[in-house]
Amino acid sequence: MQPPLFQVRIEKAFEALGESSIIYILLKIMAKMSLPNLDMTRLHRLLEEIKEAKAIIESILRRTRDGFLADVEARYATRYAIVKIVEGAAVAGSYILETRFDVIPESYVEVFDALSKKGVISYQVGEGFRRLVGLRNLVVHKYWDVDDGRIYDEAESNGLEVVEKFMREIEEYVERENR
Repeated sequence: MQPPLFQVRIEKAFEALGESSIIYILLKIMAKMSLPNLDMTRLHRLLEEIKEAKAIIESILRRTRDGFLADVEARYATRYAIVKIVEGAAVAGSYILETRFDVIPESYVEVFDALSKKGVISYQVGEGFRRLVGLRNLVVHKYWDVDDGRIYDEAESNGLEVVEKFMREIEEYVERENR
């Protein structure tokens, strides 16, 4: 998809003027003003869905590993929560990328790659979510191959930390951009 013509003209003006020019600075401000504000209600709803799914996993992790593995409902709830976390994060990320950067990712992995390249989230969070995308794909497409013990171990060690960091970094980005 081609960027809007005004955006192309502004970018060419930036190149011609150099960063130290007052005109360059004014054009940068004008370009930022032309971006629509992010729909905070939409983003907060998505982040709340992610937070809810994370809380479900945290609640399930209060069990022992053996207790978790013996409880079919807990295993399936955890799998569904993983899917919900990844899909909610991907929708939120896609919305930011489309609204702010005119980027339309074609896959979940592309969402997190682009978010980290654009500075919306850190590289570490992007990497963590790329791994979660792989797990989500396994749960959705090859559910018979899922190792629930590994899911428990990963979530208990640091798997949920990346989810918390993602939510915090998205909130910080939105706060910076909507000032």
